[in-house]
Amino acid sequence: LAVIARDVFDDDRVHVARSLPDALDLAVTLAEQHGGGELPSGAGVLATGSVTMAADVRLLLGVR
Repeated sequence: LAVIARDVFDDDRVHVARSLPDALDLAVTLAEQHGGGELPSGAGVLATGSVTMAADVRLLLGVR
């Protein structure tokens, strides 16, 4: 999927992570950079996918 995405977007806009926790960490880091380090910046992270993945994201974030 990353190969196809790189054909559409610039290389610096396509990132690959080996695990969901790594992907969330990378996404948060990129969102914080987008905001220039000032909170709130208006930048955020939206995790989409299956119901199972959404449940995993909630668990990782400590949401009940």
